[in-house]
Amino acid sequence: MKYSDKKHSESHPGKTTERKLFQGNVLPDGFELENNPEAFIRFDSDRRHTYYSENLLSLLQAEPTKIIGERLAEAGYLRELSEEIDHLIDLVLLSRKPFFNEFSFLLHSKPFWISIGLAPERNEKNEVIAVNGVIRDINTQKRIEKDYIYKKQRYKLTAEASDYGVWDWIVADEAMHLSRKWKALLGYYPDELEDKFSTWTDLIHPDDYNRVKRTFENFLKSSALIFESEFRLKHKDGLYRWFKSRAAALRDSAGNAIRVLGTNLDITTEKKHQEELRMLHQAIMQSPVPIVITDLEGYIEFFNPAYCKITGYRKEELVGKKTNIQKSGYHPTSFYQELWGTITSGNEWVGEFKNRNKNGKVYWELASISSLKDEHGIITNYLKISEEITSFKRLEEDLRRSQKRTRIENQSRTNFMANMSHEIRTPINGIIGFSELLQSGDLTPDQQLRYADIIEESSRYLLLLIDDIIDISKIEANELKVKKDACSLKNTFTELSDQFQQMMVRKQKEQIEIRFRKPKLKHHDFIFTDTKRLKQILVNLFDNALKFTESGYIEIGYQLLNKNKLQFYVEDTGQGIPKDHLKTIFNRTLQHAHSLKDREGGAGLGLAISDGLVKLLGGSMNVKSVPNKGSIFYFTIPYDKISAPKKAEPKKTTHDYNFENCTILIAEDVDYNYEYLFEILRDTKATVLWAKDGIDALNLYSKNKVDLILMDIQMPEIDGYQATRTIRQTDADIPIIAQTAYAMSDEHQKCLDAGCNEVLSKPIKMKELLDTLSNYLK
Repeated sequence: MKYSDKKHSESHPGKTTERKLFQGNVLPDGFELENNPEAFIRFDSDRRHTYYSENLLSLLQAEPTKIIGERLAEAGYLRELSEEIDHLIDLVLLSRKPFFNEFSFLLHSKPFWISIGLAPERNEKNEVIAVNGVIRDINTQKRIEKDYIYKKQRYKLTAEASDYGVWDWIVADEAMHLSRKWKALLGYYPDELEDKFSTWTDLIHPDDYNRVKRTFENFLKSSALIFESEFRLKHKDGLYRWFKSRAAALRDSAGNAIRVLGTNLDITTEKKHQEELRMLHQAIMQSPVPIVITDLEGYIEFFNPAYCKITGYRKEELVGKKTNIQKSGYHPTSFYQELWGTITSGNEWVGEFKNRNKNGKVYWELASISSLKDEHGIITNYLKISEEITSFKRLEEDLRRSQKRTRIENQSRTNFMANMSHEIRTPINGIIGFSELLQSGDLTPDQQLRYADIIEESSRYLLLLIDDIIDISKIEANELKVKKDACSLKNTFTELSDQFQQMMVRKQKEQIEIRFRKPKLKHHDFIFTDTKRLKQILVNLFDNALKFTESGYIEIGYQLLNKNKLQFYVEDTGQGIPKDHLKTIFNRTLQHAHSLKDREGGAGLGLAISDGLVKLLGGSMNVKSVPNKGSIFYFTIPYDKISAPKKAEPKKTTHDYNFENCTILIAEDVDYNYEYLFEILRDTKATVLWAKDGIDALNLYSKNKVDLILMDIQMPEIDGYQATRTIRQTDADIPIIAQTAYAMSDEHQKCLDAGCNEVLSKPIKMKELLDTLSNYLK
């Protein structure tokens, strides 16, 4: 902080101004001697009096005496000073220069202070012909000076003895008085810090500097009486300590501060205690546990919001009241007598209360009441910490009902698991059963194709079922993550249209009309959301509608609710949902889910998954239904508009799977998985190497010229991640295609991060595998 260097005039005790001494025998016109503190005298060149003013003797409290024509020693009115002053008169005559000084002589056994000024008097020839003198009574001034010195010493001693460091700054000057205590508070000896303004500012913590600078400058410019601020100063040990500074300013007639006097007080310990108290107070005030402190008679003195919440009283209603306002009348008098007897003896009481809140509601509390004591061990207050246990008491009272509810919940979970077991075993039964029929060999070509189709369809259903189970498990565990990107509403509905038609054909419900609706108002086509999950929600809702609709229509559409929200819906003219099922329609464990399953063979997870996905996308789902007329499921998601992405160039694919002269390394620890891949590659003329674990894969890679690696992720010894990272340390170009049975979406990114070029999820489709290989081997 820098300020103006402009100098201001000032006066200091002890300094005197020059006076024009009396010359000649006549006083100036208009000059009155009555009560004048100055007396005039004149001496000739022989040091004899030629004049004295009438007030001389009264001023010096001297007896009348002959003065004119006498020397000082003969006149005697200056007592023991006479010879000294006579000598000084002679000195003025010889030196031809004026003289001024202060003297004292004893008067009534006390020093009497006067100032004497002597000046030579010259004639026309510049010859000294006389000496004029002025004697002034300065006892009042001396008393003031003495008092000032005394007060200054007392102020200094007080300042040094106190906890305050004192500073004094003349605003126009860089110099700034810093007391010994001021420096000692920062660990310095007096001579280790310069007394200047920049010493203070240089020690201020950088985070506090601008705030203090602004506050201090505003104080100097304003008419404020007091400057007050808290900041940190750097101690000699390198650490910062907190100080509280207070100052007052002396201002000129224009209101400008010309001098500032202030103190510094070390408040580091206070700050620490304040922070501890703040944290303690905050913990109490934010605690969900009711806390109340009373005086010795039970009158409430302190409480936290949780206490207000449990009692139902507002803050102003509790102050000055006794805690007995909570009494419900349940406990006998002896109960409270035993309580008071315990706490007044200094012991802790722990027990249960049945209390009543302001609204008359009865509740149970488990409470601990103890005494608070001062430093002398005297009880000053009582502290009550409690916890509402109404629900626990209700559980005790309604144990039979609780056990029944628990049995229902367990049965619901059991039913769900049984349902899942049934759903999983059904496609497995088809896969195993028709596989055995195919092995019998006594089948027509048409039967073989039909059985193969059934096995494939059962496998696909089983895979979808497993995906649903994984999705609902991840949703309930809050582990499913959405991946938002540019989503075209137009393209999404175009793709869904084809998929919905196929679903209707598979379920033989071509008689149902499918309607698609979009807003008539012009709107932005691309939104920022997870396209895959949005499609999954709409497919689940359409599939649900298709299950329960035999005729009429199913309408799929969306509309703009406002600038920030889109609403999608699926409406059907099916059998509707009973009213008592609407609140639990999205619950996977409910009984009506099993009735849906009995109807269509579904697992009843689609609605629960869809509801969870909508929440992850930032929206909410609801349903309206009228039995025997139909239902409408609708959900909202944020309408986050986004620019259309650049169209990616389609990958060039070929159906010529000739990989002659190419060596493919298959890292796969499961025999039949390797056999499946080998049979797919048999007709490609590729050379196939088989590694049964990660170490084997690294060995075969190092000993052979490999053109592409099919890397299984889950392998013994070294997994596919580590094997890929090891190969990438020396070869950044060889294509590595991950093959994984992991169903989690984040596994795909994990494979890419390890260094894989692409990821194929098991079960691997033959065409997908060959197309992927041809992209890298051609």
